[in-house]
Order: sequence, then structure tokens, then C-alpha cells
Amino acid sequence: MKTFLTNRPLLAGLLLTALAGCGGSSDSERYETLPPTLSYASLCGLPAASGETYRVLEPTGGRCIAKAGFALSDPRRSDPYSSNPQDRREMELKIWYPVAGGSSQPRAEYASKETMQGMGIDLGPNAPRTNARAGGPMADGQRYPVILLAPGLGAVVEMYTALAEDLASHGYIVVGINHGRISGVIVNAEGKVIRNERVPKDEGSDEMLEVLVKDQAFVLDWLAQRNADSGHPLGGHLDLARIGAYGHSIGGATSLQLQRQDARVRAAINLDGTVYGDLSQPWSKPFLILASERPTDPSYLDIMKLQRNVGSSEVLAGFGHGDFSDVKFYVEQYNRNNPVQMALDPEMFLSVRGGDALRLVREKARLFFRSAVK
Repeated sequence: MKTFLTNRPLLAGLLLTALAGCGGSSDSERYETLPPTLSYASLCGLPAASGETYRVLEPTGGRCIAKAGFALSDPRRSDPYSSNPQDRREMELKIWYPVAGGSSQPRAEYASKETMQGMGIDLGPNAPRTNARAGGPMADGQRYPVILLAPGLGAVVEMYTALAEDLASHGYIVVGINHGRISGVIVNAEGKVIRNERVPKDEGSDEMLEVLVKDQAFVLDWLAQRNADSGHPLGGHLDLARIGAYGHSIGGATSLQLQRQDARVRAAINLDGTVYGDLSQPWSKPFLILASERPTDPSYLDIMKLQRNVGSSEVLAGFGHGDFSDVKFYVEQYNRNNPVQMALDPEMFLSVRGGDALRLVREKARLFFRSAVK
């Protein structure tokens, strides 16, 4: 039996790791929700993948989607996690978005070869099949709300593809952020693979959260600049008056603190992340905490005491700390098709089935952001 373990640094190195032809109709004519009699692949004319066993859970929205990537460097800030004082803070973005009809692009890869190698994983032919095209333009004149998505410590945002694709299919631009030397790995603009070398012993802290919040504020600045550039693929398509933040573990903690500190962010979801940083000030904007069945985190109690009737916290039955990503859904598919079984850390993954966990989190996220952002 193969065993894949995760440590407190969220799913560090666990991920086993491992546009759309939408029939040409305009975005305004799209289904809000995928009709029950129609598969997402059929709706979007995705290339056939009948020979592939592994897949990302299908989106539930009626918009076809694409995925693009960008590498960022903040020239104003040095990287406190690098031994070289000349190194700047770097981030890698994975962006999922509604795409115009008529694209002939292939399906987007789940994660790049460089990312997988940086995580120490080789999925080979078993990489999950995504539901997004590998690039393609957005429809002219269409603007969409923006959701930032951040992974847990030592993880990469690709491990939350099912969450990102689903929101994008409902008309959001989802900006996934891998943070240099905090996320598991990034590939920078020069193609250099930068790993978090401290995993699996790395731990969250107030100082780390401050770095992450500044990273995400920089990403918002970058998005505003790209939105103003009519020649950029994102140009004119970002509705920056409607921004939310979403994350798992320390990524979720970052979402909450970014929302409180940055006036541009209207609402936030924290997926089971201990909240570091200053907790002494009231929360005055909508937030949602979805917690696992681990003992109640003291930071949640502090936040709920200080929130001004705008936030809620819920424990999800059967959830462990690792049950918010694609990982268990992938493992379940693998175990159905292979005699050598994979096992997950029973302290991180509890009784909920992988597909059920993803469906529940996606539904709660859609309802929350529809009310608080869209």
C-alpha cells in the first residue's frame, strides 16, 4: 500500500502528483447552471478524453472556461525567505475565466511538468483531466467579478482546480496565487523552479501572514494595471469593484486578513485556516469560515466575538484539514482502478468522500460569493 502523508504545512508534497468551444453563443445567453441532461464536456465541445481515467470534478455552471498563467515579481520587496538579499518577492498566477465560444485549444494541463517535478511528483499519464481550455479570449465587452484563491502552506493552487473551475463556470475570474517559497513551488518568469525548501517542517506565523497579505495586495495592483491595458488578455474584463478572496489553511487566513486590511476586497472565505496576525480589530465585511472536525480553533472564537453580524462559521461533518482540495477525489479514482492502493493520512483526511466534499464546499462558496460579491 502506498501512503501519502501530509504535515501541518498543508498537504505539503501530498498532491499525488501528480477557449472553450461553447457552441458560439454569447455570454448573456449562457446557462447560469449546467442543465442536468447535458454534460459539461458536451456543452463546451471539449476534446474527447474517453481513454483517460482520472478527471477533475465537472463544473456546475453554464459558462465554458479557460486557464492561463502569469509570473510576477514585486520590485519593491525583497524575499525574507531567500538567502539572497537581492531576490524579490515572486508569485505565479493561475487564472481560470469564462472564455468566448469557438476556441479549438486543447484541455489545459492540470499542472505544468515543472510544477510537478518541483513538488517531487510524477503523475505521468495519470494526471487529472481538466475541464478548461488552455487559453483563449474572453467575449468582447464582458466583465466578471474577481476571486483570489490561495493554497495552503506547502501546497500549490492547482490542487484546488475543482473549486476554481466551478466558480469560473459561474461567471467569475478566479486568480489562483502560488506564493514564492511559501507555496510548494512556483515557476518564475525566467523558468526557474523555486521550492519551499522548509516543507514539511514549515509553520505558519504572524510574519508569514504579513508577507502573504502584501503579496496579494501586489497581485491586486497588477490586475488593475492589466485591466487598464486594452492589449492585455485581461484588459477590460476584470470587474474590480467586485472582488472576493478565498483560501485554504494559511491561504484562508490570508483571505480574511486581506479582506479586513484592503478596501478593494469585499468578502472572504477561510477554509479551515488558523488566523494569524492582529485579531483585536472588528471584522465589518462579510466572511465565511468553513472548518474541519478538528478541535475548534481559538482564532475563530476571537473573530466571531469581534465580527459585526457579517460573518459566520460552520463545522463540516466528516471533514479533516486535508478534505478541501482535489487530493481525496483523485485518490479514490486511483484506488478504483489500481490493485496497489494509495492511503491518506487519517489525521488529515476523515470520513467524507472526496467528491461529496468538493460539491459541498463549491456550493457554499457559490452561494456566499453570489450574495457578498456578485
